[in-house]
Amino acid sequence: MKRILISGSSGLVGKKLTAVLKQGNYAVFFLTRDAKKADGKTIFFWNPDDGFIADNCPNFFDAIINLNGAGIADKRWTAERKNELLQSRIKPTRTIVKNLLQGKLKTDVLINASAIGYYGMVTSDKIYTETDSCGNDFLSDCCKQWENETVPLYEINLRLCLLRIGIVLAKNEGALKKLAAPVKTGFASALGKGKQYMPWIHLEDLCSMMVYIIGNNKINGAVNAVSSEAITNTDFTKKVARHFKKPFFLPNVPALFLKLLLGEMSAMVLTGSRISNEKIKNAGFNFKYETLSGALKNLYH
Repeated sequence: MKRILISGSSGLVGKKLTAVLKQGNYAVFFLTRDAKKADGKTIFFWNPDDGFIADNCPNFFDAIINLNGAGIADKRWTAERKNELLQSRIKPTRTIVKNLLQGKLKTDVLINASAIGYYGMVTSDKIYTETDSCGNDFLSDCCKQWENETVPLYEINLRLCLLRIGIVLAKNEGALKKLAAPVKTGFASALGKGKQYMPWIHLEDLCSMMVYIIGNNKINGAVNAVSSEAITNTDFTKKVARHFKKPFFLPNVPALFLKLLLGEMSAMVLTGSRISNEKIKNAGFNFKYETLSGALKNLYH
């Protein structure tokens, strides 16, 4: 039975991944900041702020999956919030990497979360691949620093996979819940020009991809975790409206309004480019949900 260690298991992806792994007969272990929850059996205390992992944590896992990171869209991007978003990703990654380098943790593969924000908040028809350089805005810099924390692992020849994750679609949580809410009430409207792409992935496919990576030792480096369908904000909103049998006739929400409402964070919803998933598909992974219509049908059946 393969042993998997997860950090960041309480979030949307972590909860689903835990269920998928247990159904697949994996032994799942967790890191927690809450000492009261640490049972010393499957849950172990750690403090990423000072690089500490409890001594009673087992030494070897077949895979370690790091999903830590405060919610990018949860709060307005003040200077304080930006630092919180950055540190909530850097410190946990740094702690895991340090313990791997010191031999306190050992694993066959580290799967470290990242995001398509790496490529920058821009709208273009360019199709970004894993070999493209990062952008020059806050999100891209955040992702770059996040990924850079893993660079020392190349010194010990550890298999490393950096998952650049798109918009994760789930029924009652995350981005889709927020996107679908106004549509359900009859207020379906594109944002800004509506021409920005929205690279997305079904939560089930994302978790299946991580399980696939665990079992395929030829997959390493950055991997774009997005579906095959390239869809603009206008088309995305139209398809959600069509699924819920709601009208789509309102004028677009003005970009200026969103900038006033959200500040710098508005770039997340006003910009977006196409992202390639050819690397993971060429490695043999098959998506279950390649179209938004199929994903919506599954999530809201």
